[in-house]
Amino acid sequence: MRALWTLVALFGLGIAPAFSQVDATREDHVMGSLGIAAYDPETGEVGVACASRVFAVGYVMAHVRAGVGAVATMGGAPYKDGPLMLDWMEDGATPDEVLERLRQRYDHIGQMSIVDAKGRSVAATENPNLSDWNGQRIGKNYAASGNILAGPGVVAGFGDSFESTAGSGLPLAERLMRALEAATRAGGDARGQMGAVLQVYKPGAGYRSTGLHVDLRVDDSPHAVNELRDHYERWKVERAQQYGSRMIQQTRGNDVARLQNWLVELGYAESGDSELFDASGKPRGIFNDATAAAVVAFKRDHDLGEGKSANRETVIKMISLLHDRSRGRGSSSFWKVADASFEPDPHRISSLSIAGYDSESGEVGIAMASRFFAVAPIAVHVRADVGAVATMGGSPYKDANEMLDWLEEGETPEGVIERLRDRYGDQWGGGQINIVDVQGRSISATGTESMWKGQRYGKNYATSGNILAGPEVVDGFADTFERTEGSGMPLAERLLAALAAADRAGGDARGRMGATLVVKKKRPGGLGPQNTDDYVNLRIDNSTRAIHDLENLYYRWRSIRNQEPGFRVMGQSRGEDVKWLQASLVEFGYLSPDNRAAFDEDGNARGILNATTANALARYKNDRNLGGAPSAGLEVVNAMRRERLGLLPHVSSPEDTEGMIIYQRNGGDVPR
Repeated sequence: MRALWTLVALFGLGIAPAFSQVDATREDHVMGSLGIAAYDPETGEVGVACASRVFAVGYVMAHVRAGVGAVATMGGAPYKDGPLMLDWMEDGATPDEVLERLRQRYDHIGQMSIVDAKGRSVAATENPNLSDWNGQRIGKNYAASGNILAGPGVVAGFGDSFESTAGSGLPLAERLMRALEAATRAGGDARGQMGAVLQVYKPGAGYRSTGLHVDLRVDDSPHAVNELRDHYERWKVERAQQYGSRMIQQTRGNDVARLQNWLVELGYAESGDSELFDASGKPRGIFNDATAAAVVAFKRDHDLGEGKSANRETVIKMISLLHDRSRGRGSSSFWKVADASFEPDPHRISSLSIAGYDSESGEVGIAMASRFFAVAPIAVHVRADVGAVATMGGSPYKDANEMLDWLEEGETPEGVIERLRDRYGDQWGGGQINIVDVQGRSISATGTESMWKGQRYGKNYATSGNILAGPEVVDGFADTFERTEGSGMPLAERLLAALAAADRAGGDARGRMGATLVVKKKRPGGLGPQNTDDYVNLRIDNSTRAIHDLENLYYRWRSIRNQEPGFRVMGQSRGEDVKWLQASLVEFGYLSPDNRAAFDEDGNARGILNATTANALARYKNDRNLGGAPSAGLEVVNAMRRERLGLLPHVSSPEDTEGMIIYQRNGGDVPR
């Protein structure tokens, strides 16, 4: 394998240099992948499953919306338009029409698979720079595609597997996993594995009926697909005992214990009933005849039938009544009832988190951890140039985007909390939330959770948690973040250091399982893939060493990013970014691949910014009024990226071009 690959240089652009002897056709940094988007007409679920040799790639690949459709983007596809594509489908556009609209916006639309909630599908691998093998396969209710694949058997594996499970009754997530596994067995990404993602949405599913059903990710593993399977199997165990996710009938578990507590609160059972509660007053968690009788009585009173089971409809009705009863009491008894007998409860959606802003760099982000499995999708919400919102412990995470909208419109963090209290009334008593905006204003709140809970906030940060080891946890967060103010450390490292300090102070009293770090930054030309605001987006879903593993992911990310074009100033240095620079100078006619000072006998870039490369770089910069210094910073790198996309005039130098074909890409108005 060639040396450390780069992520941002060609991230999502699918660009390869004009000369094959400069970059091999299977470079590790090229954004290749295999993915499937699918719909299940029996359940209404939509989802995607993808894998790639690219690091921490899940958030770039998957775009899913309940009741609308799913889009898998890779290989130069405009992933930043994922929400827009879903908007188009929600407004009535077919998948084919979505592709056509993209073709009108971009010269090349890259690799993508699209399916809507009517089963219509389309796939494309439309980028001349995609590497062999690339292709796609579509069918009723699914679309699969890939590039840099082992061969056509990969997309055939997707299609054959998914078609064979149609009408089987298997959940869509299981069918997608089996299809991804079949494609991987057929060879998958020819370079190997590193990142993978599984995402499924369903109308009415998920926390607070937001539609989020399954959202699992692996960021850095040579066995990413196998680990994704492990995550899914763990997800099934974790979710199986969450109220409303299964039919509660002649079984046992934490959801049954909650049900028994609710029956007492609603007047259908007695806390002294020895068949439901033990001598200490804790629910037995066994769905026995006494529990069944109480459920039948409740269902009969509320016109829910007379079956001896508690289905989702029954559970939702109970929750609704408990919320109604909590009004006017000064706190939400629902949250107390739900977990009164589980202290601490491994299934409680609680966390420790910090939202932070760096006034020097303009970065804003969140670091958080929890004993809760795969917690990131419901906890972390960040918008560059606006702020960050961390939601856990009963806070209305489905409103997170709206909270960011309020901040963007000028509302203060304190004003956001007041709006939520106005909206939810006494139900707000259970919410844990951290908010910081890009003016450094902040606020935290915690509700009536079990064990220790609390918060601390100050200029540029807000931290909170519940089910914590004690107050020293939030002090660890706050003291560390305050101590590193003005230190010059990147915000991501400051947030990680604060999270690690909080964990050393005891952290989540139940232990660790999920953790995430997200940082965004608005900057001309962008810092993330396709010049977006996405800077750091790392995630651990299932590890008892989640914070340690998150730190390792960050250092891995940093080692990769450190040699990406634009991440550092290239001057008298060496690395993968210098190789990219030399390849670009060849494409623009300022270097020849036959120049042995810059390229070896096989035409491979040496990756050393020596005098030959520096002279060529200086000529390139001088021709474009970028200065004459023999170094390349972000401005130069972005100019090269844009020129390779045909966004700037192609100016060629007559030097070092003998025997070379100098060509110019087609121009055009390509929206940013």
